[in-house]
Amino acid sequence: MPSPLKIGYAGCALGTSEPLLKDIAVVKMKDVFDIYIGGEPKGIKANIAQLFMKGVTEEQLLPIILRLIFIFQENGKKKETYSRFVKRMTPEKLHELVNSSIEITA
Repeated sequence: MPSPLKIGYAGCALGTSEPLLKDIAVVKMKDVFDIYIGGEPKGIKANIAQLFMKGVTEEQLLPIILRLIFIFQENGKKKETYSRFVKRMTPEKLHELVNSSIEITA
């Protein structure tokens, strides 16, 4: 990994575990999940993660998260934070890459 990666999870929309301050966040919304990316909890440039995908099913969740991690491993610069990576790559480009057929070996 180019830098440490933090993944947050909240079992409800209240998000009391502050998942939106993590690099990748999953928030359960009834029977589906919303995925957020690019949170930054510290510093002068702290920011809340932005919505990446909405209405993701349980079966889709893990493959999407693994793709996001794989893309960061392959394309992140040394010591680049995930929030900077998201800004550099753009959420739209990441969405494209996640939806393309990327082979992931576990």
